[in-house]
Amino acid sequence: TRIAEVEPMVQGLHQRVAAIEETLRRASEASFAFRPDEALLVSVAAEWRKGPTGRDTLDGVLHVTDARLIMEQRQKEGGFLGFGGHKVQQLAWEIPWSEVETLAAEERGLFGGVDLVHVQRKSDTPETRTTVEIKGGIDAHPFVAQIRPALEGSLSRVKRVR
Repeated sequence: TRIAEVEPMVQGLHQRVAAIEETLRRASEASFAFRPDEALLVSVAAEWRKGPTGRDTLDGVLHVTDARLIMEQRQKEGGFLGFGGHKVQQLAWEIPWSEVETLAAEERGLFGGVDLVHVQRKSDTPETRTTVEIKGGIDAHPFVAQIRPALEGSLSRVKRVR
């Protein structure tokens, strides 16, 4: 019975290590430089829902640091049926935590399979609301709970991204 108790803990630890490795891989492949004084929290596959309707989208990676939210475009554009085209990888936007008023999670779709993070910016910014769909089976509510301390400025200092 001790093995039965330990096995789920080992499985959870394995999943966490895999998530950390994936975050570090995505960060190391970033098309921009992280600032020397910022700490990376997580990098996840994401889709930015642009515009007021959210119908126009941009695939990429959402990087979350203790200083800002960063959306990096990483997608193939052009081509036809998977043939041709070219890879686009560039910084789409960044929002310093000082410009964020609220973060909210929302689950949409059949059985809540679409996990959205809504970022409400302070009123003096040009675009006040940004929505990002978190990919890879990550639930929006725990994700927002994980990154909320960055918004609140209550993170302890962690190892820096170089």
